[in-house]
Amino acid sequence: MRDLLGCLSACSSPSRMGKWLVEGRTAAAIQTRRFLIDCLHALSESKQKKCVHALRSADSSRMDSLIHELVAHELCRRFGLSPEFEPTVKSGRTPDMLVTVGGQSYILDVFVRHTPQATQTRDANGCIWTADGGEAAREIAEIVAAKASRYRDAAQPLLLVGFTGDQHLKPGDFERALFGASSGDGNLEQNFPWRIQKLHSSGGVLLPFRGEERPRHQNLSALIACNWFDSANREQPGKRFHCLVLHHWSPTVALRVGTFDPFPELVWEARPAGAFLPHVGGNPQTVARFGPGTAMEFGEYWGDAPW
Repeated sequence: MRDLLGCLSACSSPSRMGKWLVEGRTAAAIQTRRFLIDCLHALSESKQKKCVHALRSADSSRMDSLIHELVAHELCRRFGLSPEFEPTVKSGRTPDMLVTVGGQSYILDVFVRHTPQATQTRDANGCIWTADGGEAAREIAEIVAAKASRYRDAAQPLLLVGFTGDQHLKPGDFERALFGASSGDGNLEQNFPWRIQKLHSSGGVLLPFRGEERPRHQNLSALIACNWFDSANREQPGKRFHCLVLHHWSPTVALRVGTFDPFPELVWEARPAGAFLPHVGGNPQTVARFGPGTAMEFGEYWGDAPW
């Protein structure tokens, strides 16, 4: 634990999470520090040293990225996806990891997205309010497009893990970033993608360009939208983990449905005339706790009954 605290303390501009990990004395902070040490120890010795060195010299943004990369690696490890941390792939690039699902290898890259500053206002009591006109979806879409383009010529298909950096961002922001609309919006459910393609929507980075039929970024198999948050359960404090798996409707290589079961996922049903119908399977209230060893404990999380 000293090594982890030491490298986080050495940062000249630690992130908010980094400061909480170093200074926190609550049960939740102590549990999270221990969990991250376990995440670190799951790496090979050489990768551990590399990660610790990177944390020591990281700015606040890079610190948050590295912490969440460790969490994503641990998630994949516990789901049996044999993650390899920071490999070198054939293109000469170094993604965050490689994972294997059903014998198929995937590049997996992680990013953390915070609520855009332009959408935030603070009232006289210090409470933050957001008024998002599509800025969050557009920013996420730009990140997705950049990463998909970066690995377009790689031998393996791509998975992205996107973390919400605060509680103002929601899974719907990731859906709008990919598809131009979120679950429950008729524009997503009626004659997709042709109806939404004609609208000026925020995001929609996977939609075909106007006048074209082929969707963009087909090397992206799926995006896993994640929220690693503090439970409001005072009797069992600590972090909880939620994710929503958002599949591309026409990828070059599909991600196996149920890879992250029992977390919810959005999958697509082919319809006539090249249209697709989305289905969200699983319980959207399902969250997990990282237990000892490789255990994952699942429960339902509601605002008035936090698990």
